[in-house]
Amino acid sequence: MQLGLLMFLLLGRPLALVTTGLTNWLNGLSGTSAILLGIILGLMMCFDLGGPVNKAAYAFATAGLASPTPAALQVMAAVMAAGMVPPLAMALASTVRPGLFTEPERENGRAAWLLGASFISEGAIPFAAADPLRVIPSMMAGGAVTGALIMAFSVTLRAPHGGIWVVGLIGKPGLYLIAIAAGVLVGFGGGSGHTTVKVLGVAVPMATAIADVAAARRDYLDESGGRYVHVIADGSMTSSGDIAKALAIGADAVMVGSPLARAAEAPGHGYHWGSEANHTELPRGARVRVGTIGTLQQILHGPSTVPDGSMNLMGALRRTMATAGYSDLKEFQRVEVVVADSGLPRPQR
Repeated sequence: MQLGLLMFLLLGRPLALVTTGLTNWLNGLSGTSAILLGIILGLMMCFDLGGPVNKAAYAFATAGLASPTPAALQVMAAVMAAGMVPPLAMALASTVRPGLFTEPERENGRAAWLLGASFISEGAIPFAAADPLRVIPSMMAGGAVTGALIMAFSVTLRAPHGGIWVVGLIGKPGLYLIAIAAGVLVGFGGGSGHTTVKVLGVAVPMATAIADVAAARRDYLDESGGRYVHVIADGSMTSSGDIAKALAIGADAVMVGSPLARAAEAPGHGYHWGSEANHTELPRGARVRVGTIGTLQQILHGPSTVPDGSMNLMGALRRTMATAGYSDLKEFQRVEVVVADSGLPRPQR
């Protein structure tokens, strides 16, 4: 009894003040961007896995159920979805790469499948306690992605708890699961220097990924009453032809790495090294020798001295659009795309 009273006096009141302060702060954010609020809630849910910060976000969400407006129901969905990410992410990691985990951790990983599906964030605590500096930031990144997507998709939830077992109370359950999956898988990366397909056996062809996301965007455009989501293609953009195909399939923009690494001004001096390589125990990328072919001006706007699509990227894109009969990028996305095997070896397709 005395020990319990001492803990209440020393910890209970300070923790209550922290929780109250965080809840008041969240109430002050209610009028801000829905996606920003989803990111913040996702970060909080994954920060301490059932601690004061997590509980403040949860209390903020459940309080909104008393007056279930669409915005309040979206907040509840974001909080529960983000809270499911940590245990599910650890369960997936320990299943895909069991050699990186001890036997007790693998056992905890098997239990984490059910705990995550049931919205019990504490299922990830053993992993966070063992390696907090890497596990907690990765879970927070996943939670932020999930929270943002839930708010962007306008997913709603009418239950304060239950995970996937209350699917009947989730508005747009398919998009709810997509948001969770995105958070669990965050951090994959897929540039020209990545070796994830060799290390993890996980890869999605860029054209397939863009086409699938563009199709989901069309569905969301109808469901949201006209809210347009921009698609950025990142990975496998090595030539002007790759850029043109990505935009034609449905991307609004592309992220270009190795083509720009060939510029004389590039700090890599002829090498391209993706960020996914920076992992002390499980690197998934390699430093790629791409060489130096010209200035940044030549690579982007020409003139080109080679016929392989590595220079004058913008000029090639304009010529592609003109050949197809389109004058701007939005119209260019209407072009008919045919998928066929080029007959070239896989690395050259």
